[in-house]
Amino acid sequence: MSSNSVQSVMFVCEWNTCRSAMAEYIMRHLLNGAGFAEKIHVDSSGSITEGGEPIGLRTSATLSKNKIPVGEHVSKNFKAQYYKTFDLIIALDSGVLKTLKTTCNGDPDKKIRLLKDFDGNNISVEDPGYKGEHDKACAKIFLGCSALLKELTAK
Repeated sequence: MSSNSVQSVMFVCEWNTCRSAMAEYIMRHLLNGAGFAEKIHVDSSGSITEGGEPIGLRTSATLSKNKIPVGEHVSKNFKAQYYKTFDLIIALDSGVLKTLKTTCNGDPDKKIRLLKDFDGNNISVEDPGYKGEHDKACAKIFLGCSALLKELTAK
């Protein structure tokens, strides 16, 4: 996989207010730093949300603390049509992966992957929710996105 074949990436968790939004902003930040921000479109959505919610306060604070710029974020639901419009769809955990494969008729084009697969990490990025583990989730997402960046920008 190279940046020539992937021009759009969609990150997906359940609600699109924490992990997938965090992944979206981390990936945008990394792409910007590598000079690829204009070449690869990044977005995020949630597998069970109805949408319309802002990014979580703890998520926003964690990103800010790590000097990751955060834009105006409004959560949205993952739609089956995204399978046609995005080159790569990345689930943040195995439950979301299963939901995505059901929604996308089994992933016939092999576009759906787990974020953890890019850095060889065997641990999914679980929802930090009310446990307050946003720093831990951010670190895992950063590692996964850094490995993804390396793969996307390989010559």
